[in-house]
Amino acid sequence: MKVGELVELSAAGRKLKWTWPYYNRFGIVLEDMYRESNLYIAFTNSKGKQIKRTLPRTAFRKVRVHK
Repeated sequence: MKVGELVELSAAGRKLKWTWPYYNRFGIVLEDMYRESNLYIAFTNSKGKQIKRTLPRTAFRKVRVHK
């Protein structure tokens, strides 16, 4: 994944219990840490506060955009 792409939890990410705060949310990739196989992602919660986390790459997939 590239910096600036919109991502959501994948099927593997939904199986992890500690990722429940990110269900039904979109995130933006801020940094791709390819050596550690992690992504630095920014999420926005319902109050508008930005949450930044480093999470495993396999827990996310690109968001499909329909025109």
